Amino acid sequence: MPQVSSTEQIPAQRGSGVVPNCGAQYTNSMRIPHTELSPVALRAVVEEFVTRDGTDHSPVELRIETVLRQLDAGRVELHFDAEAETCHFVPVEGSPRGDGGAE
Repeated sequence: MPQVSSTEQIPAQRGSGVVPNCGAQYTNSMRIPHTELSPVALRAVVEEFVTRDGTDHSPVELRIETVLRQLDAGRVELHFDAEAETCHFVPVEGSPRGDGGAE
């Protein structure tokens, strides 16, 4: 499987970034098909991700729904970084940036 890296920000609905560009390269990660997780598990992973840094003060529910839409649209993928022992959402190369909203 080719290594995936994240170097651009995927804009979220209403202009707030949900999938941040932290300058990090997630090159030692394993892609997790989000459709293989139960809805409860996926929502918990997304909620942990969107509340991780605590710097975005938009409603948590809005950020969760935005990431879920980005996953369903194929704009981002869920990756597990074994070294950091955490999940990340990384942009899919070649995906349209759009506004992160439902299509």
